[in-house]
Amino acid sequence: EYARRVLNELHRVCQMGGKIWLGDIPEKSKKKQALAHRERLMQQSTPKWAWPKVGPLEQRFYDREFFIRFAENVRCDYRFVEQSVKGYIQGRYRFNVLLQK
Repeated sequence: EYARRVLNELHRVCQMGGKIWLGDIPEKSKKKQALAHRERLMQQSTPKWAWPKVGPLEQRFYDREFFIRFAENVRCDYRFVEQSVKGYIQGRYRFNVLLQK
């Protein structure tokens, strides 16, 4: 519900013809693989990065259909863009969305 409210507000303040970029969205269909990959990285003896001292962060995973339904409801164009940041460890489990009003 929170994500839907945020999208509605972004769409509301976006000018006609404007674009909204939503980046680095964890993909629901790849959740199990993403969490398993994260767990493997955490078990490494010399990780290339460190987890926050508070422990692993909880993430929300979204399916692409959520964004399709939103775009259709508000009558805006949408396009999915695959994550392509070189060296980004979790990038293969994420996607981006471009909405155009």
